[in-house]
Amino acid sequence: MAPSLIGFDNRFHPEGEEPEDFDKPVERIPKHSSFVRVGEFYHVSNAGNLYRLREFTFSGAEYPYYILGDLLESCDPVYQFAEVKRLRKAGESRSSIAKQIDALKLHVGQPQIPVFRVAYCDFSFVNKSGSPTVCKQIRGVYTHFDYQAEGLARTVYEYLINKYSYLSCDYTQTILGATLWAISVRKIALVEIYDTSTDSFIEELGDNAVGVSGYVPWDIGRLPKYRVKEWFEANFADLNLTPGSCQHIINIASRPSSTVI
Repeated sequence: MAPSLIGFDNRFHPEGEEPEDFDKPVERIPKHSSFVRVGEFYHVSNAGNLYRLREFTFSGAEYPYYILGDLLESCDPVYQFAEVKRLRKAGESRSSIAKQIDALKLHVGQPQIPVFRVAYCDFSFVNKSGSPTVCKQIRGVYTHFDYQAEGLARTVYEYLINKYSYLSCDYTQTILGATLWAISVRKIALVEIYDTSTDSFIEELGDNAVGVSGYVPWDIGRLPKYRVKEWFEANFADLNLTPGSCQHIINIASRPSSTVI
């Protein structure tokens, strides 16, 4: 039930169809009976674009929790980008910059474009103290292809880790998703490899997408063999070639200040 790679990246099919092997249908708001908004935050990309991210609890949906992200177009993108650069130069944090850009209200009355979805659910594991613990588990991420380089997923994962203390990866991942955990998530949290068959931690996830002692937490899954070289060269030399060989493995990120894990 863990990081098996799937065949296509999270992107639009060139002919407008959904990728045939991408089985995480979170590109649309899910069918539901009711919803409650439980959080809201903002993200500013390196290009100076402002995004509003809203966290919801959905009743009657396939997954109970979603974060939906919208691009908030600016009436003066040149001025907005200059302000982002000025605030960065002044040493402001990413979250502070996003709040200050939102406060300018340059997006009021402008188009709001939905570009991002992430679905997640509750996941139970046993922490290092031996106590049963519940965290959030990513169950699907969708980013419009034109906005995949905007850093939205990293900001959302950081929000979830800070709010809920722990975050586990999805059962299956695209190469982009696996790379996000192997590189970006490790920069904002402690990422450890967890064995669900024994309810125990194996080791910390280290450089080159393997454990610090060499454990490989991914397998080929449904990744076409012609793409093995792409993942092999970019990350590690010992990808498990047997589909499903890592089904009992999962990666769990914990908040840096947390002491219970």
